[in-house]
Amino acid sequence: MTENELDLCAYDFVSCLKKMESENRESPQVLKGSVSHLPVIDLTDNVIDSPIIRKQYVNEISDYKITISIEGIIYGFEDGKYIEFYKFIDELSKFNSIYKIVSIEFLVKQTLLWTINVYKNGKSEINLVSHILNLLSTEVKTNKYYYPILNLSIEEPFKIHNAEFTFFTKEYFDEYWEYLNEKGKEDKESFEQIYRKYQGRVFVAIEICAEENKAEELAYDKASLAVDIIKLLSPTVYFPSEKCFIDLEKRAPYRYEHISIEKGKKFDFKMSLSAYQGQFEIKKQMIEGIETNMLISFARIMQLEPKNDFELTIISAVQFFAKSISENDLHLRVSHLIMIIESIFLLEDENFKMENKCKKRMCHFLYSKDKKNRTKLYDDLTELYDVRHKMTHKFLRKYIELEKLRQLQISLIDVILGMAENTIVIKSKTEFINKVDELAKVSA
Repeated sequence: MTENELDLCAYDFVSCLKKMESENRESPQVLKGSVSHLPVIDLTDNVIDSPIIRKQYVNEISDYKITISIEGIIYGFEDGKYIEFYKFIDELSKFNSIYKIVSIEFLVKQTLLWTINVYKNGKSEINLVSHILNLLSTEVKTNKYYYPILNLSIEEPFKIHNAEFTFFTKEYFDEYWEYLNEKGKEDKESFEQIYRKYQGRVFVAIEICAEENKAEELAYDKASLAVDIIKLLSPTVYFPSEKCFIDLEKRAPYRYEHISIEKGKKFDFKMSLSAYQGQFEIKKQMIEGIETNMLISFARIMQLEPKNDFELTIISAVQFFAKSISENDLHLRVSHLIMIIESIFLLEDENFKMENKCKKRMCHFLYSKDKKNRTKLYDDLTELYDVRHKMTHKFLRKYIELEKLRQLQISLIDVILGMAENTIVIKSKTEFINKVDELAKVSA
């Protein structure tokens, strides 16, 4: 889209903006179970007077709606408008390739704030694209990010292209202490925590010029690639039985951290500590709500040894599906999920019209008597196959509609459970494919 087209679309969203109900202070939620015993930290003194951004998951779109609260008033769109809004943000990110230096989160926030400002004032002092480009002059900065590496030691610093493998020496921290004293910032306890944690540890350092969220994303991607290259030199390459434990601390479980230093400065660490969070709570009602046949299928899968290639396919599908779900890059996840589909619905010697065979077999296996859902799933698979094709063969990222990805994931679980139900009567993958092809003939 051109700049003019983007600006026109942006003004359309102004007319769609809604002023939600004013905020009201609800009574504190009564916590139950283990959560009620967690320590509570009072952050009241840290509250700042600035726009409050909220995200709320909406089942109908399988995505989040985002609202912004300003002076007690909540602004946002109708739930169904968010897919169109996110598609617009995707197009905006492609203008002048600004996706290379700013994050989607940044564009969503700034676009919403601009939209609210125009809505409140009844006019615009500047078009959206110009506004975003103006923000880049202050938001885009150069920082150097240091990511700790586990299980790696080096004799001296070295570089692989723009990735620097380095460590902080005792001499560096001696100089740092003198610097703090000169600036009147000495805090022995905090300083000791820093040098005890970082002195002698190996880091991969990446210098990035971008908006903060995007810079962290790019730095992490570059650091990951650099460490993956180091893995090619590990003993595991030559001694396969040896385990390779070299990795970024950030890619390890639980928590991770990195530090950054603004270009032109030698000290003044900016430390960022993050954790893998997103607690999954299993309630009694959830267990009681699971269908009996699903529980039986889960139990049957657990009992598989496997004894034949059909059972092996089921177990492998479960394993790869679990890994695919953990993949945060949705384009790669789509590729992995389609790989699972092809592994299930193609025989070893089938290499002709593979996409059509997979889509047809999967749809008829799940909806042999339901033409409407069969057609819808077939169309969704066609679009997601195109996402995989562009990603895998052309390094292009097509917009992914999350509801379709959600349905694909649910459908794949249904396929796996359906296969598990057939383990009593089906003893080979060829037998399974033949049965699916028969279903296709009957329902054609």
